[in-house]
Amino acid sequence: MLRTLLLYLSERETPKKLLAAHSWGRCLVSRFIAGEELDDAIRTIRQLSAEGLDVTLDRLGESVTDGAEAEEAGRAYLDILDRLAAESLPSHISIKLTQLGLAIDEALTRRLVEALAARASHSVE
Repeated sequence: MLRTLLLYLSERETPKKLLAAHSWGRCLVSRFIAGEELDDAIRTIRQLSAEGLDVTLDRLGESVTDGAEAEEAGRAYLDILDRLAAESLPSHISIKLTQLGLAIDEALTRRLVEALAARASHSVE
């Protein structure tokens, strides 16, 4: 339940700013959110991997309302895959089809998922 609440709040600008502005807020969400930037997440992945833990990286956000948002999410996931491969980090991504535009354009979602699958496949070779 706490995770669901934190994810909900993370998608709203005012609570997000409030949590980010205070140390207690950052402490509260740090268990679920590796960071606001990819570099933050990569540092967290390195630390968790060094402790022997498997890591799944997820980009916050769901239910996009236009194709541009879906495209941006797709590009962000491609960047994540590239970074994981470049740094040989033993981790993977978790995608949400609604974040990749499923509710607005099934063909767009298919294209984005195929691009991610191709990149992920190439990254493990």
